[in-house]
Amino acid sequence: MGSYGPGHIVEFIDKNQFICAFCVGLKKDRLRVVTETNREVTLAPGRVVCGSPSGWSAEAPRERILAKLKEAAENRAAWSEQVDVELLWDLVSDEDERLTPSELAELFWPKAPSADQVSAVARALFEDRLRFRFTGQEFIPLSRDQVEQKTLQRRCELAYEAEVSGAAEWLAAVWEGRPVAEPEDRDQILRLIMDWVLYGDEAPQKKRAQDVLDRAGLAKPDRSFEVLVRLGVWDEDEDLERLRCQISDEFSPAILDEAASVSTAATDWTGREDLRNLDVVTIDGALTTDYDDALSIEVLDSGWRLGVHIADVAAMIEPGSVLDIEASRRGTSLYLPEARIPMLPETLSEGRLSLLEGQERPAVSVFGELDRAGRVRHFEVKLSRVRVGRRLTYDTADQDLATDPDLQAMYEAARAFRDWRGAQGAFFLPLPEVQVQVDRDKNIEVKKYARETPARQLVAEAMILANYLVACWLEDNDVPCIYRTQSMPGSEIVTGDEEDLFLHFSQRRLLQRVELLTSPAPHSSLGVPNYTHFTSPIRRYFDLIVQRQLTGSLGGRGPVYSTEELAENVVYVEPLVRQAARVTQLRHRYWILKLLGQKKGQTTPALVLDVGPRRVSVLLTDYMLLTGLRRHDADKLQPGQEVPLKIKKVNPREDLLQLEPVH
Repeated sequence: MGSYGPGHIVEFIDKNQFICAFCVGLKKDRLRVVTETNREVTLAPGRVVCGSPSGWSAEAPRERILAKLKEAAENRAAWSEQVDVELLWDLVSDEDERLTPSELAELFWPKAPSADQVSAVARALFEDRLRFRFTGQEFIPLSRDQVEQKTLQRRCELAYEAEVSGAAEWLAAVWEGRPVAEPEDRDQILRLIMDWVLYGDEAPQKKRAQDVLDRAGLAKPDRSFEVLVRLGVWDEDEDLERLRCQISDEFSPAILDEAASVSTAATDWTGREDLRNLDVVTIDGALTTDYDDALSIEVLDSGWRLGVHIADVAAMIEPGSVLDIEASRRGTSLYLPEARIPMLPETLSEGRLSLLEGQERPAVSVFGELDRAGRVRHFEVKLSRVRVGRRLTYDTADQDLATDPDLQAMYEAARAFRDWRGAQGAFFLPLPEVQVQVDRDKNIEVKKYARETPARQLVAEAMILANYLVACWLEDNDVPCIYRTQSMPGSEIVTGDEEDLFLHFSQRRLLQRVELLTSPAPHSSLGVPNYTHFTSPIRRYFDLIVQRQLTGSLGGRGPVYSTEELAENVVYVEPLVRQAARVTQLRHRYWILKLLGQKKGQTTPALVLDVGPRRVSVLLTDYMLLTGLRRHDADKLQPGQEVPLKIKKVNPREDLLQLEPVH
């Protein structure tokens, strides 16, 4: 039991605080004490920091004991404020020994310090925590290096506390709508919260952000996002995935300056065949503003000579230039419901590089001579000079098809080539396409259209033909190339009615993933022995790379890239392209969910694709949107069944869509 027993005042530490107590008895090897807050506890002697006889009787009334304890605690707290901890440390800092509170008190008060003064020293050193290490009943002076290190640490902690508290107070006021002055470090606070919303546990200052938001009462993700909206930092429909991927919708001044220079540079027509006599036409969507492909046709006795003319971007954008580096970093243009983010600045993508109606442009022209069975009998690839005579949309081309001989011939050639591909094993699994448009007032419009209209089929087949023939040319001339290949599916593909959505979805799952290789290999779903992409150099960086290989060889300079350099480009650019595709897909889905949220309580048609043990996979056919139902809500549904579903709950920010069958 040591030297403590009934009638002693003892002090111990509980929850990081000194507690003053009076011993009223013993219980086995422990002290029975009453604390200054009128709690009765049993205490191991080892927990006592300091103690002394009180001169009070253990039988004294509880009220008197509590009053005495309160008085003692107040006296000791007052004495502790007089203790010069730094002076004490200076006196013993060179001694590496354990010192009791009594020994230290005798150094500070040499004339027999009282029990209150002994306690005061213990309290002061414990509270300071800078110059002494507390072992439970003794104090060990720290070295000067240790004190300097702890002093610096404490300054950092105090600065951290001030920053966190200030940021939390500001954000809480913003959330509650209270007037508050903006802090000087406003931008740093906003960056902190933005990073937390975007990256969560991967945020660079995760703990600081959590501390700020916890204290501000904004720890929930929806609140931390909403406070940024209230501050005008983000829009309520902010594209977070694009921000995470750091895809900018702006170009730096250096890039814009180089684009301006390129857009005004003179065109070198040397070595180009003049094809301005051809009737060249562009066929694109109504919203298209960048035109990188155009078509021409010549009817032959044995078939057709179909021309595909691609804007020669390689002639304008030098490898390694500022524009080229930025294009490689972006990888592709993004076409989002509310915005278009080009790979190259608009002054080029919609101006100098684009095959605009009535404008002369350098191009790469691919001519394929097809017989009536769609077989390629002969083809040519050449550098050219073209001028687009007509600009058509898919809709106007479909309308003019019956009366325009050139469009009729193009369509017949395209159909013949498609039939030839089918005979080679191509798979035709068309699905409708959905276009989502959002205007400045956030009005959402969803248009669903068939991919297989004559004009769309015409353009698609012409592009497949041109890419196939360029792949053949590069292979025949031993020019390194990035080929797009696809292995045969693991199971046999079944074709059927073009309108059979269920069949097409189920069969598409069997297709293998397209791979980018530097050696030629078949593309199974297209039915061609080799294939590349070169027809969209304004929009896709891989197409620009392949175009450089082609134009360099056609112009006698040789290919720009070695096989190894092409492989390196694939490793660098392909993840960026996939990332852009994911951003586009998620944004498309977000706005459809936003529209569905406006139709809560209404019904929408759906096609059941699969019934699993817990979830039923369905396709909302008006929007071509994949989603799911809980199995117990849709237990009687069968694959292939068409059902109406009621829109129950939608949260586009959380990608939440709850539907239920209409009974």
